Amino acid sequence: MVQNMLAKIIAQEFDSLVGKFQHQTGKAMHIGFRMDPGRDRLHVIHMYLYAPLNYVYVLTQSERVEQATGKRTMGDMEVLCYHDLIFPGAVKEFICDNNEAFESFESFDPGKWRDVIVLTEEERDYITRMDQDRKGIRIAPLPANPFNKRGEQVAI
Repeated sequence: MVQNMLAKIIAQEFDSLVGKFQHQTGKAMHIGFRMDPGRDRLHVIHMYLYAPLNYVYVLTQSERVEQATGKRTMGDMEVLCYHDLIFPGAVKEFICDNNEAFESFESFDPGKWRDVIVLTEEERDYITRMDQDRKGIRIAPLPANPFNKRGEQVAI
């Protein structure tokens, strides 16, 4: 029940703060889910919600930072959903799948549980290319993930 409530809150926040048809502005919402990996490292799963047109992308990317060395490792970006109506269900499924490991929220802006961000042109292009790749439409190899640069300021 709590997972369903959280998914609805996230969807409502996205609709009220960001909304759809953001292809020109690049406006998106970010939520960092801090996971409980143990005391030796930080683990955050970044969720991005972005709707260039009517459909909403729900994307995730894992980030780990080793406490002793500060070494930062970014995982691959994953598309959980690209749909107009069922995107809250994809958020809920993610929450249910990871519920036991959640520790707290980790936004880019300290003190907030979510961020409204503006995606760069490079990030927007990467999402489009990644989605085309996922659908089997390969124009060229995917470039390096520009989202890897985000969150470098997240501290342990």
